[in-house]
Amino acid sequence: MFEFIVKVIKAPKKTFKEEIPNFTFVMFLIFAGLVNYLYVESFLRFGLKNFLNLYKQIIPNIDDFINTFSIDPVKLLLFSIIIPVIFLFLTTAIYEMGAQLFFKKQNGIKLMKNLAFASVPMVFARLLYSISMIFNVNFLTLINFVFLIWEVLLFILAISETYEIDKTKAVLIYFLPLILIVVSLFPLFI
Repeated sequence: MFEFIVKVIKAPKKTFKEEIPNFTFVMFLIFAGLVNYLYVESFLRFGLKNFLNLYKQIIPNIDDFINTFSIDPVKLLLFSIIIPVIFLFLTTAIYEMGAQLFFKKQNGIKLMKNLAFASVPMVFARLLYSISMIFNVNFLTLINFVFLIWEVLLFILAISETYEIDKTKAVLIYFLPLILIVVSLFPLFI
C-alpha cells in the first residue's frame, strides 16, 4: 500500500496506468478511513474548541456545547471508514456514466482504485491537521488549499489515464457533477 502511495507522489501518470491490486486498494481505504477518524476526532477535541473560543461571549458554556457533538468512538470509526467508501463509489459511478455517455469508454473498477489513490493529498492534509491539533500548532488553511489543488489535478489525471483520453475531456468528466447541479438548479433562479 505504501509503495503505491509513494508511486502516486513520484510518478502519478505511470501509477494510474498500472493495475492496483485489490488487497492494496482495500488496505488504502482502511488506512484513509483511520486517518479520517483521527481527523474528525482531533477536530472535535481540539479544533472545534479553538474555533469556538473566539466566540466565548456568544457561547458561554463552550465545553457543554462541544459535548453535544460527542459521538460514540466505535460509531465514529465505522462512519469514518464507510462514508468515504460510499462517496468514492458514487463519484466513480458518476464519472463512469459521463465517460460512457460522452466518450464511449468504460473501466469503472480501475477508475475507483485510481480515484482512491488520487485522494492521497487530502489523506496527508488530514493527517497533518490531526497532528497539528494534537500538538496545538496552528494549521494554515493555505496548506489545505494546496493539497486540495493537488488532489483535483490527480483526480483529472486519474480519469485521463484510466480512460486513455486527453486532459480536456478528463476535466469535463471531473466537473460533470457540478455542471449537472448548476443546470438542474438553473430553473430555480429564473
